[in-house]
Amino acid sequence: MKKCIICNTEKEDDEFNIEHVIPESAGGSFEIDTVCEKCNSLFGSTIDNNFLDNFFVKVYLSKFDIKNKKGKLPKLWPKLPTRKNPKIKGIPQYNPYNNQFQGWKYNSAIIDLNGSKHLVFDSEDEIDDVLRDFSDTELDKDEIREKFYNGDYLEEHQELPINWIIKLDDLFFEAIKIAYEFASYVIGDDYLDDSFAVEFRDILLNSSKYNMEDIEKYFFNFDCEESPFDGTLHSIFLMRVDESLVVSISLFNCFVFSIEVSKNLNLVSDNLFGYFLLNNLDGSISEYNVTKDSLKIVELYNRLKSKENINMDMM
Repeated sequence: MKKCIICNTEKEDDEFNIEHVIPESAGGSFEIDTVCEKCNSLFGSTIDNNFLDNFFVKVYLSKFDIKNKKGKLPKLWPKLPTRKNPKIKGIPQYNPYNNQFQGWKYNSAIIDLNGSKHLVFDSEDEIDDVLRDFSDTELDKDEIREKFYNGDYLEEHQELPINWIIKLDDLFFEAIKIAYEFASYVIGDDYLDDSFAVEFRDILLNSSKYNMEDIEKYFFNFDCEESPFDGTLHSIFLMRVDESLVVSISLFNCFVFSIEVSKNLNLVSDNLFGYFLLNNLDGSISEYNVTKDSLKIVELYNRLKSKENINMDMM
């Protein structure tokens, strides 16, 4: 028997499965085994899915070439309308490395985009094959051939009309989940009775009842800045900040959240500087339990050596 850190109930060991603190589909490889299957499934369909569906997150998944469990990159752009003619099919083409729209592939060469028609021929050899699919009443074929040979018809890439809404709430709820699970991992069962932990559990189990105004009080900071750790995709730190314990999270080497997780400094040892976890680009995990007299700070410094502007004296 063990206790689920989310629903706070004791269950049989076989009722637990692996929980990725940062979603696996976001490149997260840090795993814990203290979340029951029911709570894990709830997060997958609510907080994690909303996070992964956020446009900002999709951009960074594409940037780092992080594929989902089906081996696919996220779709960033909407499909454009094509001319409703069974003879004509326009298929959007994406760069497989950065998922950027490159243009259209045609089995014939006409599309209707916002009322305009475009002719695209891959080569001079194809022009007659394409035009053969249309009657003389649909197209002035002689005019088309003349313009093509005069260089007036060139392959075109269409501008994409993007219509999306960015919800920062998705990122903040995910940050609450990461901070709570990481604090529970570092501190252990003693953290589960902390007043912050009780509040976080209710937020995670009933996320639809909460909004941004309800959770922003836990955040010391939110910013976009590059992580100082070379070769790292995500990082999570638990540190003392004045009279609080704070979890700092860097996602995709960009989004940085600092979240107060407790005011009880007795939950950690007096000489603790911080507990650092680095989710590296290659999927490996590096963990550092750094105390004031710990030599492991040398290892951390080596990770920072390519960032000469970082002041490590405080450590």
